Amino acid sequence: MDKIVIEADQIFKTYSNGRRELEVLSGIGLNVNSGNIITIMGQSGAGKSTLLNILGTLDKPDKGVVKINNIRVDVLLEDELAELRNKHIGFIFQFHHLLPEFTAQENMLLPAWIKNGKKIPTDWGMELLETVGLTERKDHLPSQLSGGERLRTAVVRALINQPDILLADEPTGNLDIENARKLIDLLLRINRDFGQTIVLTTHNPEVAEIGHVKYELCAGQLRII
Repeated sequence: MDKIVIEADQIFKTYSNGRRELEVLSGIGLNVNSGNIITIMGQSGAGKSTLLNILGTLDKPDKGVVKINNIRVDVLLEDELAELRNKHIGFIFQFHHLLPEFTAQENMLLPAWIKNGKKIPTDWGMELLETVGLTERKDHLPSQLSGGERLRTAVVRALINQPDILLADEPTGNLDIENARKLIDLLLRINRDFGQTIVLTTHNPEVAEIGHVKYELCAGQLRII
């Protein structure tokens, strides 16, 4: 039986805007099995980012339970949550969020430094850099990298601690068609070669097709497509 790395049960989330309340997530249930790519498609404003942030413990649901590797995240203290995120979860956002004063290699190693106190996983880091084609660019600052190279650096940063789950929020949203295809090919290769579990949100049906399990988020509900 496949290991379940994320369990979400009856997740509700509502936002208030003055007197108006908008229920974004209405009793979401989701299990993510190890080694799978899960894609969640939906229009802008459907709640994809909200759901991903809740799965990644960056946000809390109004109701419901999330478990990471069978650990209930709602009972953890903030420092315990931060440790769980850094150990078990990697994040890729639509914007790369690289620190401008650090090189590509330094940016990718930041989570490892936080986890291990400057102990650098050199072999794994260089393998990742080679995988994403950045070996020759590792000493460049973000301002010296192309948009695609910056996002690939962010991918390496998300993988450096060998997380159980990689959460990617609209990762192709700011890329041109060529770089978007390169990124999707890279994620497929990472899944194939390293067995990396991935949950990816997108509004693009073509991107959604890479999922082993594909969902659509609409009116606060997930349905398999």
